[in-house]
Amino acid sequence: MISFFRQSIIITIQLGLMMAISAQAQIATDGSVGPAQNLAGPDYQIGAELGQQLGGNLFHSFQEFNLQRLESATFSGSNHIQNVISRVTGGNPSQIDGLIRSTIPNADMYFLNPYGILFGPNASLDVQGSFHASTADYLRFGDGGIFHARNPNEGILTIASIESFGFLDNPMPISIQGSFIQNDGQTLSFIGGDLQIEDSILFASGGRINLAAVASEGEVILSSFGLEVNTFEKLGTIKLSQSSSKKLQEWSSAKMLEDIGLEMELANLDVSDLKTLKGAGQIFIRAGQFVSNKSWIFADTYGNENGLGIDIVIDGDMHLINGAKITADNFGNSLGGHIKITTNALLFSGQNSEVESYLNSLSTIATNNKYGIGTSGNISIETPFLEISPGLIQSATKTIGNAGNIFINAQQLSLQNSGFINAGTTSYGQAGNIIITANHISLSNESNISASTATNSSGHAGNIQLETQQLTLTNGSEINNFSKGNGNAGSIHLIAEQLSLTNASLIATSAFQTGGGNITVNVHDRLYLADSEITAQAGGDKPQDKGGNLSVSHPQFVILDKSQLHADAFVGDGGNINVNTNHFIRSNESIIDVSSEFGLEGQIKIDSPDEDLNHMIYFSQFKFLAAERLTNRCAGLTRENLSQFIITIRDVLPPTPMDLNTHYYFPED
Repeated sequence: MISFFRQSIIITIQLGLMMAISAQAQIATDGSVGPAQNLAGPDYQIGAELGQQLGGNLFHSFQEFNLQRLESATFSGSNHIQNVISRVTGGNPSQIDGLIRSTIPNADMYFLNPYGILFGPNASLDVQGSFHASTADYLRFGDGGIFHARNPNEGILTIASIESFGFLDNPMPISIQGSFIQNDGQTLSFIGGDLQIEDSILFASGGRINLAAVASEGEVILSSFGLEVNTFEKLGTIKLSQSSSKKLQEWSSAKMLEDIGLEMELANLDVSDLKTLKGAGQIFIRAGQFVSNKSWIFADTYGNENGLGIDIVIDGDMHLINGAKITADNFGNSLGGHIKITTNALLFSGQNSEVESYLNSLSTIATNNKYGIGTSGNISIETPFLEISPGLIQSATKTIGNAGNIFINAQQLSLQNSGFINAGTTSYGQAGNIIITANHISLSNESNISASTATNSSGHAGNIQLETQQLTLTNGSEINNFSKGNGNAGSIHLIAEQLSLTNASLIATSAFQTGGGNITVNVHDRLYLADSEITAQAGGDKPQDKGGNLSVSHPQFVILDKSQLHADAFVGDGGNINVNTNHFIRSNESIIDVSSEFGLEGQIKIDSPDEDLNHMIYFSQFKFLAAERLTNRCAGLTRENLSQFIITIRDVLPPTPMDLNTHYYFPED
């Protein structure tokens, strides 16, 4: 794991130097593409005559570019200009604590300073097109032209469109401290070395936000499909933090009340279509490490057009800490955006102590359908390691629209200390499905994977499908597909080499008012239950509300130790339990039940010899030899990669009548 403390010190030192250098406000051109001038403030006027125009590109080059509080810089020029492209060449970082404005209709703005950029608490935008801030060393154009900021005498100005942001060694950071930067319906890009965004709001209603942190030589390519960072050997760190969620809510609500007359909460990164009502925009994040501490990322849809969603690719670890949230919720009548995350490790931890509700205090990834008739987007996570300890991944619906699906592809999935994955419905809409593929899946300490319907709902629960080598549930953990409403419970399909439930753990399809769902368990090696339960129950009050069916296929061993298998019902007939195994072993306290309170019993079919666990284990009456006397001497015979247990005559204690028979062992050369 990388040392985030060490990285924080480095970033803090860099930003401190940036602030010290930028103590006085100054904007001065360097004379490379226009006349060299020290501009007069506090309202700096930057006309086209101070730069050079080629086709639709207007180039500016500055020796220094800084703005203090209550200052502004206004770019102006012909209506034919499509891109305003600025660079800072003087060797000092830029401190932006004022307003950057452009009066050129629909023109995009590019601001490059390879020595660093700091946005302060009074930084703001008033531009007609997109805004791209970067510490790149150069911009590359579609025809091969280059606009170089670190080496301004190199490169060729061109009329072509911008293709990529180019970095040489040691990319410098971008810091956004206490800023509210808004650009409705357009794009906001921050592309540099390490990015630190603290107590800030980046808001592009219905637009797009690009964040990229790099740490080596390469080029970042912007396209309509996302951000490409494939040419970099190493990527940087993005740290997104919020000191107080209550302050964020109060601040953003006041801003929205002033802007649209409604108190609406914003996130630290937000492309929700609160103002445009044309579908949520997109957020693209690319980095080597990503830390989100109590901060929020929203791509929520309010209008009648489809949302676009959130796309995050992190080469290293991604941390969601202390109630961090990533949502693409749907409040409208169309399709909500999708959330797609690809990372080396995704780690949930901590709670937000400012939030009273336990679930709302957790770090969360969600695509919930909250209002209207629209449909939730999907959640797709691709990672070798996913740990939720605690936290929540959820796609649910509270309306007539359906919930989205949850797809997880991992090598190891660990839910600990009330880690939750849920696809549910509380209304008419259908709950989504949960599909997980992983080498190892473990749930511990009351963690839960569930597909659910709430009381008074009529939507059906979705299905749960897990495919893994090893599935372990312990300490009250559950895989649960339940319906408390009028909709049916879904099914659970488990494929594993080994499946273990211990200490009051549960796998269940439970229907409180309807028929039960089915459970299919395909285990190749062993199914082991200790003080635990697998159940497919139905509590409906109609004859058709039958218990679900439980099928266990072809494990070598099925072991029930004080555990239960149920497929029972209330009014409808009991379900069926079918177990096909080479060895079926159960204790006397274990229960298999297919009964019905008022209906017919189901069928129990055990295709295996029935073996009694109480008579399977024998304890020796003899006193064991002291193991500590064997440790060092046997260790001398150990060889790597042997999958054998060998007792030799040489270098062991003399045999006793209780010893195993031994044979000579001759190691192969």
